[in-house]
Amino acid sequence: MKFEDTGEVLEVINLTHYPTFQSMLENEWLKHVLPWIQDVEKWVAVYYKFYTPAQETEFWVLAIEIKII
Repeated sequence: MKFEDTGEVLEVINLTHYPTFQSMLENEWLKHVLPWIQDVEKWVAVYYKFYTPAQETEFWVLAIEIKII
């Protein structure tokens, strides 16, 4: 995948589905997700600013691991 505005090319390394943001945050390396927040409930609150709990239930959560190539 290439981002036109920056010219960077990214490769998707892994896709992982989770039923909730909390399960994603508990299972992924926390330092890669939101390293400045130390409380899982605060992490979930950050994601709920973008997606509602109803959307989380309907669509689940996808963790995408990428690298710049």
